[in-house]
Amino acid sequence: MFVYSTNQFKTLLGLDNNSQFKFKSLLDIGAGDGSVTRRMASLFEKVYATEMSKVMQWSLSTCGYEVLDIDQWGDIQFDVITCLNVLDRCEKPLSLLKNIREHTNPNHGRVIMSLVLPFKPYFEYSKDHLPDESIHIEGRLPEEQINEIVSNIFQPLGFRVKKITRLPYLCEGDMERSYYFLSDYIFVLEIN
Repeated sequence: MFVYSTNQFKTLLGLDNNSQFKFKSLLDIGAGDGSVTRRMASLFEKVYATEMSKVMQWSLSTCGYEVLDIDQWGDIQFDVITCLNVLDRCEKPLSLLKNIREHTNPNHGRVIMSLVLPFKPYFEYSKDHLPDESIHIEGRLPEEQINEIVSNIFQPLGFRVKKITRLPYLCEGDMERSYYFLSDYIFVLEIN
């Protein structure tokens, strides 16, 4: 999976590409094999990750990342939390957003959230592949869906949008295609 480069990540966080600044902590939710995490890790003193797959958890831990339970993060406040293409693939997206809000440093924390639009939830680990919690997003056009997400989901949960951008998203394919090229909408959020 490729979402963004290290320099693009720095830009999202408002850092100059030559900056040597280090944040204290990163939580990468749904880190997978850690390929995206590796592009972000150099900007942090400590990197935490969550992942459902036991094999990927092991892989992440061998990279030196502290693997946390998917929804129990103790009392840690993170400087940056990334949730890249996870919200439409998790069992309880609203609970996840509340947990993210609770664990984002209220003084200077940032959340980097990416979503493929149109929003189509699919939870791999249930028989019907439907999440336990639903996020309803109205609108046909990406702009309509973005407005819906911001005003009906992010803002009521206590987030303020700092930046929105669109980036190409390359992800692993299936039997029909070796890879998929999608549009990823990246939201940089802070605590309201």
